[in-house]
Amino acid sequence: MREVKEILALLDGEEVVLRGDTVSVGVDSTEALTEMADPRGGMFRLTAGYQGMLFTLGEHQIDLGPCTETCTMDKALNLEEARRDLAAHGHATVVLRLAERFPAVRHLGPERPV
Repeated sequence: MREVKEILALLDGEEVVLRGDTVSVGVDSTEALTEMADPRGGMFRLTAGYQGMLFTLGEHQIDLGPCTETCTMDKALNLEEARRDLAAHGHATVVLRLAERFPAVRHLGPERPV
């Protein structure tokens, strides 16, 4: 039922608040990892655009089209592990804690102006 409500809200042009406390981001450069480790102002925002938002309801898949997710993070939780992985493998996954004051949201279409 939650997915149906989310689909209807998105189709009505609303933003939907995403669930969860963390997000994982792949990095393949030291510069990206450094920016996540010490963001200016203590927080930073990531915006991800998707060509299609696919929902599965029972046996049916519904593509709602392009969508955008925006998240504000306040802390990287696994920096030491990510640094080791980046040095050893050339890529790493950083686990970032979402800022409590700014919920992660999703909406259909391109990024909206701030």
